[in-house]
Amino acid sequence: MNESATLTSPSNLSADAWFGSSLALDANTLVAGTYQDHNENGAALVFEKPASGWQDMNHSTAKLTMQDRTNGDRLGNSVAVSGDLIMASAPYYANYKGAVFAFKKSSAHWSDMNASARIQSQTSSYQFGQSVCLIRNTLIVTEYDGGYFYDFTGTLTNDLNITDTLNTNPRAYGTGYGDTMACSDKRVVMGAYIEHNYEGRAYVFDADISNGSAASASNANPSLLMYLLN
Repeated sequence: MNESATLTSPSNLSADAWFGSSLALDANTLVAGTYQDHNENGAALVFEKPASGWQDMNHSTAKLTMQDRTNGDRLGNSVAVSGDLIMASAPYYANYKGAVFAFKKSSAHWSDMNASARIQSQTSSYQFGQSVCLIRNTLIVTEYDGGYFYDFTGTLTNDLNITDTLNTNPRAYGTGYGDTMACSDKRVVMGAYIEHNYEGRAYVFDADISNGSAASASNANPSLLMYLLN
């Protein structure tokens, strides 16, 4: 197939923003992370599909930031969108502890805004928010040693309870475990691209989120280990 549109870095970003370093798509809403923007303050940009279809664009519908951002936070390192909700991670926030920031659309269209909630790890975390996934009322967040499920309903707050965890055996530092993730109603896949001398691994977890809850997610070992066959 051929590409139908090209989105280029808008003028409200710094020249070295790394526009498109992370991406998420839900229906007609596209979110692009730009974690290098303005000295790695970072941001997330929202693009809404025009009525006439996707077309070349050099301006976004909205720019999402956080009120207390500082140089090096890297907001937009990973992004996720589901309906009227967007999550953007900042894994270097608060001296590398990391956090995930929530943005809620309050009208028919997205507009520039600061985050409405900040989710931080309830454990002793390092770079919480390496990767994020969002399926309706379930947020999945990774850090260097595993992943966590958060279920929420109604108004988002800063204090979300962990409802389940994703862990394999303890990971050695520097394996890339949790840097990448993909999720669906039934599965979560965690990448570890540096494991085994850069050969890489992907760990698949059974996680039934079909009812909007991760209550039945596996908190033990993954059900399948995938790796490249030579």
